[in-house]
Amino acid sequence: MTIFQKREHSVFLCEIDGSYAIYNPLTFQLVFSQNPDFGRCYLQSQGKMALENIVSTEREKFSGQKIHVLSIIPTFACNNRCGYCSLRHTPSHIYPLSMEISQAKQAIDLFFEWSDPAATKEIMIFGGEPLCNLPVTKAVIEYGKQKNDCSISLFTNGTMIDDETARVFGRFDVNVIVSIDGGEKEHNQARPLSDGVGSYQRAVRGYLRAKESGCSMGISMQIGRHNVHSFSESLNELYCLLEPERISIGSNFHPLHGGVKNPFQVDTLKATSLLLDIFYQYKEKGICIEQVDRRIRPFVAENYRGKDCAGCGQKIVALPDGRLGFCEYLAYPGEAYMPADQFSPDSMDYKKYCRISPLFKDECLECPAISICGGGCFYNALMFNGSVTGPDILNCEQTLYILEWMVKKLWDNLKYKLQHKNVHLVTQREKESILGTFDPTQKVFSCNNGFSKIAE
Repeated sequence: MTIFQKREHSVFLCEIDGSYAIYNPLTFQLVFSQNPDFGRCYLQSQGKMALENIVSTEREKFSGQKIHVLSIIPTFACNNRCGYCSLRHTPSHIYPLSMEISQAKQAIDLFFEWSDPAATKEIMIFGGEPLCNLPVTKAVIEYGKQKNDCSISLFTNGTMIDDETARVFGRFDVNVIVSIDGGEKEHNQARPLSDGVGSYQRAVRGYLRAKESGCSMGISMQIGRHNVHSFSESLNELYCLLEPERISIGSNFHPLHGGVKNPFQVDTLKATSLLLDIFYQYKEKGICIEQVDRRIRPFVAENYRGKDCAGCGQKIVALPDGRLGFCEYLAYPGEAYMPADQFSPDSMDYKKYCRISPLFKDECLECPAISICGGGCFYNALMFNGSVTGPDILNCEQTLYILEWMVKKLWDNLKYKLQHKNVHLVTQREKESILGTFDPTQKVFSCNNGFSKIAE
């Protein structure tokens, strides 16, 4: 891969096969030239204006508060002992709390009071393993569905879905996302039950029960040292077996406490290269791999991705003890959480999280990937750097790789344009033709585990 180098006025340059790519991420303009001075002058002439006007406009757009997601954690308890779980040794998981039905209903009522009236709303049920507190999980589904214009999504390891529970999910049209990490051998290496027995067979049976009950189904997967060697084959087998409507594939594991690298983390660039191959293979099947889509979409549609996570002003998280905050993973140490009767969208904490975006970080203005990055995970940033406003270094590596991959792919298909001229300005139509077509009006925010919510 080539490496972009900063030039003045928000213009970046990289050499490819003896020619040059010149890119302005603030305007999405990309030029190929045999001479670095050609095209650069044109882009630089607009760069100062872009820096002063475009950034301020985008900052104003992405500093807004439009809540449309509620994540409820019925319990911190979990019947799995996943090897890569960064939280299973934290006090919240060793001595897990469980939510009361009254607390869940209060959180739902407050969510509808504070949420954007124009937005399509989603309640996500997270964990721990939410089915370890089945009464509250069922109550959230039933009470949430009484509200208008609200979908329900459940993130589960699938092992506790019996026939009766599956029927409840089907009756209330729950979107069920089951964590399965490939074939039986690979999955069981990383995701055993609490007694050490593999969980694969139970997870698959639970998935199929929910599917047979009419639920909209998805699978959530992680690329790690336990499955990277056979991931594509395992995914294809799972797709044929389970026929999911949605697939999430993560590769950036949360670090352990103190910023220690997760032992399941594989080389970021190797995992990203694998994700890119899978993305185009499954795009043809009508399946969107959101972790890649969130990078390619804004580049092709020329539409800023100012935030990567709904926790930056679009989401409220309810803890098992009734407190409210912004991020599922910040929930476990209890940071930035407060009692429900003290929480407010007008609080300084909430406004702080609304402004978590690369657009508000001076160091990110020096990066060629600023307009497609979204900032990654602010929990990772906290673990790596001690601050939620710091960089998520795994996301930085991955996003830069995808940007350079897109530029190289465009170059390979358009370099013939320089046979009879010195400079070629890449058009949006050419991006769409080579990289794929994406709806520029859709703004995709990650909600959890790599699944996404379209913010209208």
